Amino acid sequence: INGNNPVTTTTNYFYDNPLHALLSRIQISNSKNELITTTIKYPFDYTITGTATDNIAKGIQNLQTNYIINPVVEKYQQKSNTDGTNLRTLTSTFTTYKASSLYPDLIFQTENLGTFNFTPATISASATVKDSRYQSRISFDIYDLNGNILRQHQLNNITQSYIWDYKQLYPIAEAINTSVNDIAYTSF
Repeated sequence: INGNNPVTTTTNYFYDNPLHALLSRIQISNSKNELITTTIKYPFDYTITGTATDNIAKGIQNLQTNYIINPVVEKYQQKSNTDGTNLRTLTSTFTTYKASSLYPDLIFQTENLGTFNFTPATISASATVKDSRYQSRISFDIYDLNGNILRQHQLNNITQSYIWDYKQLYPIAEAINTSVNDIAYTSF
């Protein structure tokens, strides 16, 4: 109250990769001597040389070949003391992309919050190495020719299918626990 112990928060934004010039890191430091860093990785943050043989690498290479720069591949948030000690991972998400199209395939997330030895993903032409605690959460099963999701499901959960309007712009129906081929309709 008297200004001797001010509450402060400082946020810094970093654009680390000149290949895409997108936001790569956000660092927030506060008056509790904590540093929270969010790291965001995009397709061009991975170097894939030669012909990809790993399906995850094929998806990333497909995005790179088509100059699709902004889908997030991996995003994780870590907290440490401002001097870098006591590093722990709070959240992390890893998204794979289909090898034959430009659309998301699977979303992985870690369960254990407060992990001290998190390993960010590395992708080469022949292998993808991601943290062993990543677990598949959502699968995007089928898309239409316009890139609209037709069917998705969460791990060990029900299927969600979608019907789109005549111009394929807006979803007009969601069917739970059924495939899109099992939905009968005449019009909406």
